Amino acid sequence: MGYQNDYLNLSQVYHPDNSLIISDDDIKIINVKFESLFADNIDAKSIHCSEIRDIFLQDMAIETNRNFTYPVILNKEQAEYSEVIVLFHGLNERSWKKYLPWGKALCVKKGCPVILFPISYHMNRSPIQWSNPRKMMPMAKTRKEQNQDLSEGSVVNAAISNRLNEHPERFLISGLETYFDVLHLTDMLSKGVHPVLNQINTVHFFGYSIGALLVQILMMTHGEDRFSNSKAFLFCGGTTLDKMHGASRFILDSAAFEALKKCYVSNSFELQTEDFPYKTRYKPEVQMVFSSMMNSEANNKFRNSALKKLQGKVQVCALEKDDVIPAKAVKETFKNALEDLSNAVESIDFPFKYSHVTPFPYSGNQLEVDNAFDMVFNKAAGFLK
Repeated sequence: MGYQNDYLNLSQVYHPDNSLIISDDDIKIINVKFESLFADNIDAKSIHCSEIRDIFLQDMAIETNRNFTYPVILNKEQAEYSEVIVLFHGLNERSWKKYLPWGKALCVKKGCPVILFPISYHMNRSPIQWSNPRKMMPMAKTRKEQNQDLSEGSVVNAAISNRLNEHPERFLISGLETYFDVLHLTDMLSKGVHPVLNQINTVHFFGYSIGALLVQILMMTHGEDRFSNSKAFLFCGGTTLDKMHGASRFILDSAAFEALKKCYVSNSFELQTEDFPYKTRYKPEVQMVFSSMMNSEANNKFRNSALKKLQGKVQVCALEKDDVIPAKAVKETFKNALEDLSNAVESIDFPFKYSHVTPFPYSGNQLEVDNAFDMVFNKAAGFLK
């Protein structure tokens, strides 16, 4: 049918609160309920820093983040599967519209289900007012008034910018929650207790933008045990935080991104995951892995060693004109870790105007965009075997 047609058709019929099966000629989409157990498995009293403890308790009270649905895309004709792909989106995303055709392409080309899993406080895990331009306008205006040098501020990124500017520690806390949510999800899949899918033997990952960072951390900590048979395809992602340029009207404003860099790159990072003693499945090295992916100059030997273990298990596709996560920075992250760098990390370009946020624009030459989309997702489906 083509990427642009799939985008229009699927975005018109999909809604995260729709409990019915949504289908087209090739696939069906089922929304599955999920409860995050992160808050239940953390003893808030164990968080030594009172300010961090207050942030944790405040955010854990956001009900939409705790109980939500996620879409599972399945081939309409198949009933039994042994593999699944979990797809992660980018930072400050509020809608699955962009990713429904991505998920469909992976499902059809790979022949297995695709789970679109939301990062905490994103998609339908965030309060609805964060996506309302009218309600976000006063916050965006206030941020500009308080910081005359602010750039890239908008109603689209006001909520997340304000949260991370105020407390950049939320970046780690929300990342930890998603990390453990994914472990809970994969437990359900491997044990055969998922409400839609039968027992799954292998979980593969597709990570885009900040979702690629999440995939790297999952694979670097569990690539030799839980995900020993897994593969990961990273698209428009793969580098350390200090090499990203995250100030964008669609992602973060300049003040929020500088606050992140100051917390995790410039300063000595003090917030320890040991303050979050998750009751089950906790691996202490997740702190080391996270820190190594923040600053390219810190813990580089550890990072290279951890990434080296992913040789043959990770494929990276960067875009030449990506100004948020530059292709050059992605290659630099992997160059001292992977022996076969040229095959593992590829930089490509498209013959049309695109961006990090919109790699496949919904206007312009439809044939060129459809061909570029097919090229990327043929690569992804071919690797995730």
